[in-house]
Amino acid sequence: MTVKSRRAGQILADASGNEVIGKNDSFQTIETNFPHDQVVWIKKNNKWAFFDLKGTALTPFIFDKMYPANLASYDPSEWGKKDYRWFYKGLTVVEHDTQFAVLNEKMEYAIPWKTYQWISPMSTGGLMIVKQNNKYGLLNHQLKLIQPVVFDTISNYPAKYYFHEQNSPTFWAKKNDKYYILDTLGNWLDSVVYDNITILQANYYLVTKDGNSWRLDRNGVKVVENFTIIRDDEDYCIAQKDSRVGLVEWSGEIVLSFEYEDINCEHLGNFFVKKDGKWGVVNEDNQQLIPCQYDYIAYAWDNHDNNPERNYIVVQNDKFGKVSTAQEIDSLGNIKVTMKEIFPCIYDGITTWVEYGPEGHYVMLDGKMGLIDYKGNIQIPIQYKKVSHLFETDWAIIFDKGKMRLYNIRSNSFVLPLAYDYIFVDRDYSIIETGQKGFNKHKPTRIITYRNGLVNILNKKGNVIQSNVPKDEIKRRFRIDIDAYQYTDCSYALSLMKHNSTYLIPDCLIDILKKHNVPATYVYYNMTQDN
Repeated sequence: MTVKSRRAGQILADASGNEVIGKNDSFQTIETNFPHDQVVWIKKNNKWAFFDLKGTALTPFIFDKMYPANLASYDPSEWGKKDYRWFYKGLTVVEHDTQFAVLNEKMEYAIPWKTYQWISPMSTGGLMIVKQNNKYGLLNHQLKLIQPVVFDTISNYPAKYYFHEQNSPTFWAKKNDKYYILDTLGNWLDSVVYDNITILQANYYLVTKDGNSWRLDRNGVKVVENFTIIRDDEDYCIAQKDSRVGLVEWSGEIVLSFEYEDINCEHLGNFFVKKDGKWGVVNEDNQQLIPCQYDYIAYAWDNHDNNPERNYIVVQNDKFGKVSTAQEIDSLGNIKVTMKEIFPCIYDGITTWVEYGPEGHYVMLDGKMGLIDYKGNIQIPIQYKKVSHLFETDWAIIFDKGKMRLYNIRSNSFVLPLAYDYIFVDRDYSIIETGQKGFNKHKPTRIITYRNGLVNILNKKGNVIQSNVPKDEIKRRFRIDIDAYQYTDCSYALSLMKHNSTYLIPDCLIDILKKHNVPATYVYYNMTQDN
């Protein structure tokens, strides 16, 4: 059988090309090769139904979603040779108006509607997670409860927020702030109640009981090692031994010795390390690239995979700067890595990059904002209240003294003076011009300005081409409601903090948090996992 598409929808054809399903009525989607070898799933008007291969409807079009309940493949060599059973029951989890049920191969309701709030597809070992009254339990392959519906959470996927498409050989469950590990048949694996379980990468658990922590593999077997795993980071584990921190691979092989106060990975291969209260950078050979002399250090986004040098934002004495690791080759061909200062720690705040904008950083100095390039050269003078780069253009809006002006970053010149209550730049998205280093930018075509109650349309050079335009015409042509526009420093600052990775938390956010009795301080990037 083959699914074919035509203008009206999809049809199912046999080996000779004859239309079997959809001959008189094409469908949105036809799905084959699911648990039922002699059944296909068909979608029409956003609802699903079952058909046999002769084109006969087995169910009405009532299902919003359908999930096959067959099992994912299981490789014993990957998880360890444990007892494993392959169950194939031809079951399907169906959903209708946020209700769940299970159909068998005969299209009978093996689990009727409203029995459970939620039912997962079948996972490794033939188990299905069910939810009722906001509690979770486990069904076995015979659809019998193997674990009662009393748990706050049950999952066997490494990510805490996934429940579907599970294929790990053990489950973890939580009840009354205690944690349990269950095997593929739903049995309590090691008869231990844990105080906490953290799901690590590479299919490991980090478990804690009575103040002690250790690592378990995904079969629930304790990993014997003479250090304690603290957390995972990139492709490694941060581990502790005798109050010092080191870096280990999942195999347990030590990468960085236990000599640091903390370690964080940066995704291009080097490591942030903390010693004597200061941060620096080392490589995988534990060779010092940047000395441990900074209060904080973070990856700068102008790094590239093919560039051997690495750039970092650094903080020293509450000021921000930028450094780089430079490679030098001596007369014998030996590579020596040294630190090079790109610009000193002089700024009160900085962003790691400008999203979809020029290659540079927003910076703050003495309460004023500007823009510098990656080498520290000033692109927009640091003398304005706020600066906002316009998405995928060479232009920026400058806010100061309650007014707005338009600035051309490429030519370092003003397009419009600081005199407007509102500026909008209209762009032709069908026209692409090349910006800095090949960056594609949408070409600006018109500028809409508003001041003293008047709306004008300007060309890209700033010359008026239509004056005193009615607001309803602007709303109709450009979908801009001038009266609804309200410029606030806080909304702009929050947007900047969210989208451009700023290190400078705006004062307005601190005031908001204080009003809600939330402790708030002037915060830097503090090199914790939560960031």
